[in-house]
Amino acid sequence: MAHFDVTEFSQRNYQTLSGGERQRVNFARVLAQLWRDDSSTGRYLFLDEPLTFLDIRHQIDFMKKVRAFAVAPDVVTVGVVHDLNLAARFADHIVLLNHGRLVATGTPIDVLTAHLIKRHSACRRHIRRERLRRPALLRLKIGPSLSQLNVVSGFGAL
Repeated sequence: MAHFDVTEFSQRNYQTLSGGERQRVNFARVLAQLWRDDSSTGRYLFLDEPLTFLDIRHQIDFMKKVRAFAVAPDVVTVGVVHDLNLAARFADHIVLLNHGRLVATGTPIDVLTAHLIKRHSACRRHIRRERLRRPALLRLKIGPSLSQLNVVSGFGAL
């Protein structure tokens, strides 16, 4: 519980927790079940919009913990996230979907390009190359169709 920063909730009724607190507790529960030393079989973690209800501090902390978990050779982690900045920062492999159709797949540097983002979303983009050869998306001006642009980010041994 301490590792996931949820110890303070141990004496509280789950129903009294906020959405973000519940999200953190659920993540701690799931990883407690998957976190083991025996790596004889594969471990799979599927995350569907895991950052919902989390403030930015907890979003980044969550993604760092997922990365730390995903370094094990027997772990495959797949997460659906809509924050392109976090996908660029933490994903090893990105599958970009638009209206449910495959647009691109590959590393963040290959997939999150100005051309692809402009072509498949209604946002004007500014892309800056960061250390670690990952793109960072800055000052996105979002239009109405961005909600249809999905990023499936993969971590670990895909």
